[in-house]
Amino acid sequence: MTNNTININRYLQNEMEPDEKALFESELKTNPELGQEVSIQKQLIKAAVNAGIKKEFRKAIRKRSARRKMLTLTVVVVVVALTLVIYYNNTAIPDTSKRNKSFSDSSAGSFISPPDSSLNVPFANYFIDGEKGGTIYHYSGSVLYFPPLSVVDENGQPVKGNIQINYREFSDPLDFFVSGIPMDYDSAGKKYNFESSGMCEINAVKDGKNLYINQAAQPVINLSTSNENNLHNLYFLDTMNRRWEFLGKDKITAVKDLVKTESNNASEVSREKNKLIKPVAPIKRGDNPVFSIEIEPGSFEELLVYNGVKMEVIDESNYRRSDAEEHWDDMKLEHSSVEGIYNITFINSNRKVTYKVRPVLSGNDYDAALKIFNQQNVVYQQALKNRITSEKSYSDSISSINKKEQQKWETENNENNKLNAMILERNKYMRKIMELKIRLSDTVDARQSKLAKEAAKQFELLQEELKKDQEKYSQDLSKNNEIIRSFSINRFGIWNCDHPMIPNLEIPLFAKFETKSGKELFSLRPSVVYKGFNGITSFTGQVIRVIPGTENMIWSYYKGIFYYFSFQDFAKADINKTTKSFTFKMEQADQPVSSYEELRKVVEKL
Repeated sequence: MTNNTININRYLQNEMEPDEKALFESELKTNPELGQEVSIQKQLIKAAVNAGIKKEFRKAIRKRSARRKMLTLTVVVVVVALTLVIYYNNTAIPDTSKRNKSFSDSSAGSFISPPDSSLNVPFANYFIDGEKGGTIYHYSGSVLYFPPLSVVDENGQPVKGNIQINYREFSDPLDFFVSGIPMDYDSAGKKYNFESSGMCEINAVKDGKNLYINQAAQPVINLSTSNENNLHNLYFLDTMNRRWEFLGKDKITAVKDLVKTESNNASEVSREKNKLIKPVAPIKRGDNPVFSIEIEPGSFEELLVYNGVKMEVIDESNYRRSDAEEHWDDMKLEHSSVEGIYNITFINSNRKVTYKVRPVLSGNDYDAALKIFNQQNVVYQQALKNRITSEKSYSDSISSINKKEQQKWETENNENNKLNAMILERNKYMRKIMELKIRLSDTVDARQSKLAKEAAKQFELLQEELKKDQEKYSQDLSKNNEIIRSFSINRFGIWNCDHPMIPNLEIPLFAKFETKSGKELFSLRPSVVYKGFNGITSFTGQVIRVIPGTENMIWSYYKGIFYYFSFQDFAKADINKTTKSFTFKMEQADQPVSSYEELRKVVEKL
């Protein structure tokens, strides 16, 4: 394929003379190779613009890692990779020329409700060989691995040949907003807000038919993020039952530790899928002081099955009854060294106090809890017995124990080495894309600049520097805080690494919405964004929830118009914890918004 970079860019920038443009378009109709080059460069230019928009928005909403800022400059890295490699080492090559609807969009009805389908996060489309499997390098830095024969048809038969994998990620409040995916979680009758450390959607099709996962060869998603909080759990969105399904923990790996060498010890944080949770026997309430607290899902799994749990103070030596009337800004519950006993700490601007407590119940709550405990204890004791039996053969001698530990280490080390190889390969692709983008950008700049010779000279020096240091990008990457959250998937659909939370000091508010001119907006479906909280809360009624005294932003989209109440507007609104209702005077975008990219441009200015 002849390199026509300069002419193509002149054509795309509408800088050709009429005769020259007519000649170029004539050749374009008869030369498919030239048409392919134009398509690739058009996507690259568009991606560079969109990437800059996305980077600026994320910077405004929350601080991102240096890696994220670098990678967002190459949004369609996989598209440009078409010019560099074709099925190199059985690696999947993407095709982003089409956008696909989510499986969940068609099956979930109003449960997943984007404000407008044209605004939704677009899918990237990749192809793998069903028989051989493949590795997908997504432009965000995530790596998807498909083992051989990992995809099956509706009859459970392995699918061979080219399979289209549709994949997209949701990484910030705007992504959550346009997706319409619910970001709340119900547990034991309580509602929690999800704070996400990474969410994605994946599906597979062949010949227009939906495909499924071979349970004996499950794909693995290595999701690139900057959040290493191990309180975040793994969830799958069950659109049939309209709820998030809790699936345990993912494996967390810091890339800065991973890329140092091709031989690494296993990560300390590993999957807890097979962890045995010993049930806690319910205790009847005594005469000591008790109080109720909110227990975040996934943090104390042994307590989540009981309703009406209260905490009873064991040691009253430092307990003051007036503490029950005092306002506390934060609370932390932790296991103590004694089974069934917890340390609870209350904090405000004046005091910090810790009590030893135990969970207690009374009346019908105790009776119901005792039944649950008896059932769970039977299951736990049998599971414990099975584990002891299965491990007994290894405990007969020191050599058997050593053999077991060695096998465990080798298995985890092999997994780590495999991920390390994929990350290093990904970095090579990223580096090639960066070089290509620099080459394209500098070529255009050099032609336009009056100092063309000087620009060309600087470009040559840059190229020489890149050649001398082929691992520069990988080394830079190892210094930042990129985190890979790895998990295998047993279904296609929406997967989320999240922490369910009840934001402190959140209050309900009866909300009315008007334009700046006073016209009432009756049909708005508002969403609230808290600055520093990577989530969003959407509402359908007239009551919303906000946090007075902090930075809140409200978004809505109706009939092509994006409405917003900015962080600055909220700061001036004088909403406090006693406010019961408020009329929001909504700003609106200067012009109608009809695409994801256009909405990004609007939001990054807020």
